Amino acid sequence: MRERENWDVLCEVCDKTIERGVATESGENYCDSCYNKLAYKGKLSQFKSCKKVRGTNER
Repeated sequence: MRERENWDVLCEVCDKTIERGVATESGENYCDSCYNKLAYKGKLSQFKSCKKVRGTNER
């Protein structure tokens, strides 16, 4: 998991701060937009369970 100095979680694909997204069991984090694109293409099918996460950055 990549984090900035103020502990905001960054998306593995687009490197933007995650306000709402998905954390996989393997520790990868995706924003909703990137996760939906990857899941649609079947690239995240190997993950059996994911949990929704909320970033700490309030904009």
